Amino acid sequence: MRAEPPRGANPGAGRVLVDMYGFLDQVPVDRAIVRLAERQHGVATRAQLTALGFGKGAIDARIRAERLHRVHQGVYAVGRPSLTREGRFMAAVLSCGPAAALSHFAAAVLWRLLTERGPRIDVTVPRGGQRRRRGAVIIHRSALPAADITHRDGIRVTTPARTLIDLADVLPRRRLERALDEAAYLRLDLAPVSSRPGRRGAGVLAQVIAMHAPGSTRTRSELEERMLSLCDRFRLPTPEVNTTVQGHEVDFL
Repeated sequence: MRAEPPRGANPGAGRVLVDMYGFLDQVPVDRAIVRLAERQHGVATRAQLTALGFGKGAIDARIRAERLHRVHQGVYAVGRPSLTREGRFMAAVLSCGPAAALSHFAAAVLWRLLTERGPRIDVTVPRGGQRRRRGAVIIHRSALPAADITHRDGIRVTTPARTLIDLADVLPRRRLERALDEAAYLRLDLAPVSSRPGRRGAGVLAQVIAMHAPGSTRTRSELEERMLSLCDRFRLPTPEVNTTVQGHEVDFL
């Protein structure tokens, strides 16, 4: 049974909170959870809840009452189990510790360099060792200097330059060019891409940039990608893409 807001409260605000989180902010400490969840795309960690004044019993009681829903160990969706893409990214990063950052394919999706494909979420943590998988979360272990880390939509993430270097280790050349084209279209800062000595991806990315002007082959469909693939396959000159001829836009010139 849904509780009614206390007398004198703003009923409109109460309904919004019911819709967003499944419970009213009647108790001050629950109100603090709501504010925290709003800043973090609907998720919170056990450590954060403890810092807000919750003991183990209080947290466990809210889990049993389905006010908190486990996403990863020590990370909970607040109010309801469904999360946005950003919520899933935030939960994955929080589950890997305060020094972790969204990276690789997931970072490229957040920066809008690539489209999302499947549930995979990449997170890099600053320690040595081999990468490993934790469910849908793939954990990479690598150096993470402060210059390579920023925040987007409140999520700790690798910079566009570092993201492209990481992608250059694993992407086919054309997909890397396409990510570069999107970065140029979005006017993202790529200045530091050549300052990563010892990184294979940095060398690959530098070579691609030297031979491919970012933004020059930005496509809008898979058919346009296939056309460029045909040009590469038969060693035809790379055409201009989505350009203007006598006032009309053409796919290729």
